[in-house]
Amino acid sequence: MLATTSTSGLTDASSSPGSGPAWLPWVIVAVALVVAVVVGVLVRRSRRRFERTHHVQDEHGRRVDPASLLDDETIEEVADRALVTVDDALLASRQELERAPDLPAAAEALQSAADLLARAFAIRDALDRADPPDEPGRRAAAGQIITTCEQVDDTLDSAAHEVAEARALSDQLPGLLDAVEREAATIVSDGSDPLADSLLAAARHHVAQARKEAPDDRRRAVGHLRVAEQAVDQARTAVTAIATDDEALRAATLVATRRGAVGALARARLRREDAIAAALEQAESDIATWRPEHARRADDSLRALLLAGVLVPSSRGSWRSAFGGTSHGEGGNTAYRGSGRVERLVAAGFGGRRTTDDRPTIVRT
Repeated sequence: MLATTSTSGLTDASSSPGSGPAWLPWVIVAVALVVAVVVGVLVRRSRRRFERTHHVQDEHGRRVDPASLLDDETIEEVADRALVTVDDALLASRQELERAPDLPAAAEALQSAADLLARAFAIRDALDRADPPDEPGRRAAAGQIITTCEQVDDTLDSAAHEVAEARALSDQLPGLLDAVEREAATIVSDGSDPLADSLLAAARHHVAQARKEAPDDRRRAVGHLRVAEQAVDQARTAVTAIATDDEALRAATLVATRRGAVGALARARLRREDAIAAALEQAESDIATWRPEHARRADDSLRALLLAGVLVPSSRGSWRSAFGGTSHGEGGNTAYRGSGRVERLVAAGFGGRRTTDDRPTIVRT
């Protein structure tokens, strides 16, 4: 009787709910893996944001000037990349704000950023004029440019949320897409500037993509809308200046519509009334050396969007740009070596470097 009772007790224990089905351990393992991946992604994002918002420190916790870690040549390259990156961000921010009016705080931030950037370009211009070169002075000036560009970036980022909220586009998206299509139809190109035709084709393509994706992914659809809007803006600028003999306007248009290829020297010279010819020559030289590998494999529309700065790298946390030529600090008509390193492209919009991380991927390379 005792043996029978014991056996019965073992049988009951083995079939109790606590033991669970055979597949339960595999479910637990799968859940653990998913949690590990999610935690890893969150830690990586947190680390990237920490690195962008915290200063370098030595072993005693004292602040270290990042510029002191760079050699003389590198610090000027970093300064030039910083100038180009924030100038692109300022141009894109201005274009986006024009389509989201009545935002006084954002408008004030944009003006403050523009004033800071003008100061940084003035320092770069002084560097370009310096003769004979004063190496300690050049280092100090380059460090000042980098610091000022950080301030421009932070100023734009501070207002990005307001603009994003204003352009949430819950019920506006279909009407805005219609408006972009109508704008594109009013731009008549005679073929004198192939970039304009490619940008118009890209705008139509991204309007179609936005309509296709709107039901399932509204955020991504808004990204396509931004591409279409900026492509139309750039195409209009290009077409407007085709028939002019005004050298200053020609230089300004070349820089504005090829900003993905034109670097800091051309932009600094453009701000000098006595250097329009030099700006034009530098801009044409930069564009001639713009040879990123991913653009060689891309169609004309994608290349046009990259060349016009409508598409930008999703993360620019190290002042790395996807584009460039001589005025990015390389010299000698050598294409900027960062050209082939872009993993994700997003639509340019209001804000600085940090806000690009939050935008949907538009093109994968």
